[in-house]
Amino acid sequence: MSEKSVSIAFKIVGLGSAECDLHIGSQTYSLKGLSDTTDALGDLVRLALMIECDAQTATARFDHEPAESRLWAHNIGGLGGLFLKVLQFDSIYANEPDHAGQIVFSAECGASEFAEAVLEAGKRLWNENKDNLLGGFPFPYRALCALETALAARDRPLPT
Repeated sequence: MSEKSVSIAFKIVGLGSAECDLHIGSQTYSLKGLSDTTDALGDLVRLALMIECDAQTATARFDHEPAESRLWAHNIGGLGGLFLKVLQFDSIYANEPDHAGQIVFSAECGASEFAEAVLEAGKRLWNENKDNLLGGFPFPYRALCALETALAARDRPLPT
């Protein structure tokens, strides 16, 4: 069995703080110090759901108090490819446009492979931390279920 080219590890590392490790091909990037002032996991799951449902682009925003990072995803021409980049900003409060951010990571992978990795990371976090999830936001259970449904429907024919 071949090693997956995309994996994601989302973990709680302290009160109100999380990390997200992106492993794409031979590249790795860690989003550290994610604050619970934004819905970090929920935004990541919804980004994957949008891409799996054929959105052209999607963005997840992460608060680092006061800095911000964004995971920006671009569906490559409907061919199943995905271009990802992580942008960094000095302040989440400035609400700057994407083009003003500094690119600190970029990679390409399969869109569905990315969505599957996000689904696995969300399920793993739920199973390991049911009683100790990020503070201010509920676990994105419905978004995770929607992502699972979207992935399962990928190869189904349209109803007649």
